[in-house]
Amino acid sequence: MYDNLGKIKSTLIGFSKRNRNFNLKLWIEGEDRSKLLQIKPILTYYATVSDSQISEPYVLEIKQQRQQESGLLITAVINSDQFNFTPSYWDLALEIHGQDQQIWVQVVDGISPEMIRKIQKQVLFLQIKKGAYLLRPHITGDQRLSFIYMKRQTFERPRNYIKELLAFYLHKFLGFAFSSQKTVWLICEKESAQAHDSGFCFFKWLRENHPEQSVFFVIKADSPEIKHLTAYSKNILKFMSFRYFWYIFKSKLIISTDNKYHIYNLHQPNSVAARAIKRKKEVYLQHGVNGLKQVPEFHKDQLNFDLIISPSDYETEMIVKLWGYDRKEVATTGLARWDSYQDRTSEIAFKQILLMPTWRRDLKGVSKSDFVKTSFFKHYQALLNSEKLKKMLAENHVRIAFFLHPYFKSYVELFEIDDSVIDKYDYLEVDLGQEIMKSSLMISDYSSVLWEMFYLEKPVIFYQFDQAEYLVKEKAYMDYQQDLFGDCAFDVDTVIDFVEKYINKAFQEDEKYGQMRQKYLTYFDQDNSKRIYQAIKSHEKQLGI
Repeated sequence: MYDNLGKIKSTLIGFSKRNRNFNLKLWIEGEDRSKLLQIKPILTYYATVSDSQISEPYVLEIKQQRQQESGLLITAVINSDQFNFTPSYWDLALEIHGQDQQIWVQVVDGISPEMIRKIQKQVLFLQIKKGAYLLRPHITGDQRLSFIYMKRQTFERPRNYIKELLAFYLHKFLGFAFSSQKTVWLICEKESAQAHDSGFCFFKWLRENHPEQSVFFVIKADSPEIKHLTAYSKNILKFMSFRYFWYIFKSKLIISTDNKYHIYNLHQPNSVAARAIKRKKEVYLQHGVNGLKQVPEFHKDQLNFDLIISPSDYETEMIVKLWGYDRKEVATTGLARWDSYQDRTSEIAFKQILLMPTWRRDLKGVSKSDFVKTSFFKHYQALLNSEKLKKMLAENHVRIAFFLHPYFKSYVELFEIDDSVIDKYDYLEVDLGQEIMKSSLMISDYSSVLWEMFYLEKPVIFYQFDQAEYLVKEKAYMDYQQDLFGDCAFDVDTVIDFVEKYINKAFQEDEKYGQMRQKYLTYFDQDNSKRIYQAIKSHEKQLGI
């Protein structure tokens, strides 16, 4: 039982990497150590020692322990080969054993300025490979050492690290020679792998309407969606290219559908590029309409966007009241991707139902063998396998298009489907926006994609079999009992009943839900990108551009 009494002060004063080990020196003071039986340096799972769900810590090997008059010096080793790490963030901490069988844990909350500079300067090379994973040090926002253990990305290669450092030093010493009066804007979408969302739509609008603006779109060279950008090749930055790194350092503004770190490496917060990105101003285009679930990671005390693009007056009020932003930091414009939205159901020879559940935070990263045991998998598999549903689809010339959230993309193959009436799609296999426009009905749970169908005046079904549990874990800004703009089901049979209802009424939205549109949405034209541009220009001083 950890009591977390916090009676001593600990500071990291030494850090180095040798082969597959990290060597650490800790200075400990502030406690009458005659009352302490033992101090063990440990790594604690999931970035907090106060979490009631804390797992068993990993105890570091102590190489030397020297008691001095003013404190205790401990030299310890993290031997990466001895630990079976869970992918996550790991805190460096101390397990302290006192008298009367007292045990408490506290993080090593100090680090010398010299060690901060050393780790940040060398962080690209201070990492250890463990099969498909990397273990790397990380300086937290409150200036202490933790570790990140995550799956190694294909772009995490020494040659890219060298390009990053070369671009940094060349820009630092020669950047003035290439300076111009134009302020560079960078635009990206999720993980720099997409080009179909509001980022792409706004970029396309800028190139067609304001070619004088120096703007570049960042995308991975192997993305299947890079084909959408062929007409704008001069303004494309291929992820991890030298030219990409040059403009990372040169740019002043990042415009993104997710947080600005999606333009780089989400698991590398201490490199020279990451620190440059941290200093840049950011316009958040929004990934989607909010309300169905809380997003505390987007609140001002977490990310502090410089300008938030809001889809509606309704959401602007929510962002101001619940996210903690000032009204001048939010612009109501509508979403850029809605400029191209129109009903395209007539373009396919059947009626399509889009089935797209969102992810669950506690399921991300679980093994496939564990995923198939979850309530999430069992409920959606039961719906997809329903003989009553499949018979209804076949008789009415209707098909289901089944998508999983990008975070669940590795699990899509686990779902068994009858391909005579159901299609299932992998991440980026097709353009989701196009499929939304072609669909006549959507079934989802808490996903923001439900708002896309609502915007298009199409019916939606909320399948919330785990509503009570979800509201405890994730919470929502809206009241599910009275604010939902579609039918809500808690079991497979009710979902099928609602599907039958909409088939029988030619997929027409219920009038009571249509009347809610004016409350939730503000603009219904094709001028959202124009308003976004005007909002950015009117906030130039605030954005420092």
